Order: sequence, then C-alpha cells, then structure tokens
Amino acid sequence: LALTLLAAALAVGLPPLLLLLSAPWPAARRLVRMSWALARLWPPPLTALLLLLVLQPGLITAALALGLHNAGILGRLLAEALADATPAVEQALASGGIGPRLALLYGRYPAIARPYLAYGAYRADVLLRETVVVGLVGATGLGSQLLESLSSFAWDQLLALVAVYVLLTLLGEELSDRVRRQLLRCG
Repeated sequence: LALTLLAAALAVGLPPLLLLLSAPWPAARRLVRMSWALARLWPPPLTALLLLLVLQPGLITAALALGLHNAGILGRLLAEALADATPAVEQALASGGIGPRLALLYGRYPAIARPYLAYGAYRADVLLRETVVVGLVGATGLGSQLLESLSSFAWDQLLALVAVYVLLTLLGEELSDRVRRQLLRCG
C-alpha cells in the first residue's frame, strides 16, 4: 500500500508541477513533454531494473519506476486537457501583469483539475496492480513476496498472498470508483 501511495503521489503530482516550473520557457516545456514520452515508452519493470543499477532494491526504487511511468501517462493527459481548455482566463491574468506560472495555475488548471484528479484515481488503481509486477523484478512489495513464496514452494504463503492481492485489488477498485464519481459529480 505504501508503494502504491508513493507512486500515485509522484504520478499525479509531478506533471502539474513540471508544467508550472517550465511555464516561462518554451524549450523547457518541450523537454518536459519529451521526458513524458520517454517515461511512457519504458515499462515499469524495465525502469525498475535500470534504477537497480544506481539504487538499492526497495520502496523508493519501485515507487520511482511506477511513478515515473504513470507520470508520463498523466502528463500527456494533462497537456492535452490544457490544450483543449480555453486560455481566456489565463490570458486575462497575464495581461494584468501576473507571471506565466500563476496565470497557468489560476487560469487553466481549475478547469481541468477534477477530471485530471479523477483519472489520477484510476491510475492509482492501476498502480496497485503494477506493484506486483515491479516487485517480481526484485524491487519490493507484494510481488517480491510472491516470488519468494514461489521459489521456496511455500504454497500456504502463496495462497495467502494471492488472497491479499485479490482483496487489495477489489478494495482499490471500489475506492478508485468512489473517488472518481465524487470528483466528476462535483464538477
């Protein structure tokens, strides 16, 4: 659960922050979008293996692998939503002397915040499932415990871990659905 929460926080929080930081510079915005494209190309297990070259196996390594991949997905979604949102408020703020970062933050972000966060809740549900896959490559989490139980032929532990995984998946889906419905209902 900690792995899912850390990866989801990174995936949902990083794209808006990067866009805000790069707002004044077109070259930086292009670099951010290219980094999102690369993050989407590398699957989380491969990213975890590459991170293991420089980091120790553990929660942070797995959260980075999952979070960066999903930040690429959410970043593209955020960029598309911002492109579709009307820039009138942002332009009015900018013409009133507000800097590009604050104009973006108060101009276009409010219009897309709820749908973005709703999709972020969906991605958190996906992240819960991906923790097993990343754990299998030796990072951490339920996947590494499943691999250990398989390799030691501890069938009772394996059955218990699968039951926990099923329960977590069902609870994660229910929580994600409730959050998405609430966010989209208020909008």
